[in-house]
Amino acid sequence: MNKNIFYVILFFLVLSIRFGFSQNNWEYRSNYELKYSVSNNLDFIFKPKLWFNGIVNGLYSSDVEIGVDKKLNNWLNLNPYYRHIVSIDGNNRSYEYRPQVDLTVNKKLKDISFQSRNRFEYRTKFEDKSFRYRNKLTLKIPDYFSNIVQISVSEEIFYDYDKKEYNKNRIYFNFGFPFKNNITAEIFYILEHSKKENKWQNANVLGTTIKYKIKNDIHLIN
Repeated sequence: MNKNIFYVILFFLVLSIRFGFSQNNWEYRSNYELKYSVSNNLDFIFKPKLWFNGIVNGLYSSDVEIGVDKKLNNWLNLNPYYRHIVSIDGNNRSYEYRPQVDLTVNKKLKDISFQSRNRFEYRTKFEDKSFRYRNKLTLKIPDYFSNIVQISVSEEIFYDYDKKEYNKNRIYFNFGFPFKNNITAEIFYILEHSKKENKWQNANVLGTTIKYKIKNDIHLIN
């Protein structure tokens, strides 16, 4: 493994142990992704999600993302999405409607892959409306691990344009395991810092993602 990559992973790990694992607030998130390749440069994506308090101790959020991933060139992707969120509190339900657009920059320096996802989202919940920017920077381990496990670390920052402040930060560790038939299973950990009522709160998140990609062989032939 590249020595610089090892130092980056070690830095994120120490940060998580220092600020995350000492807390008692845990969540579990179950994510799914279905991708259909319309053409070489265009994918349709469907993402249902279930979020639980504790380790599967009570469902508090359910949502679905629908959108497309358009490859503009070899380093830039455009991803318009719509996200429908249902927040659950006992027998009460509240709804959030969230159109969003991602611009994702992909770069590679020797064996190191970088990804910067820039998300602009418009949020409508009850009568409240807000606009938020999210940047997620991801560092991927070199490809010689990809047949066994795909490892990446990320940091995501949230900026609220209405409040004019950064109010959330996430640090991710992701382990992906590719299988046959275009199926990938992922296990991830997130250390999440959120600002609520002018106080910063921490949460530890364990999660899983199942991804399935359907290839349209007719359209993918050059």
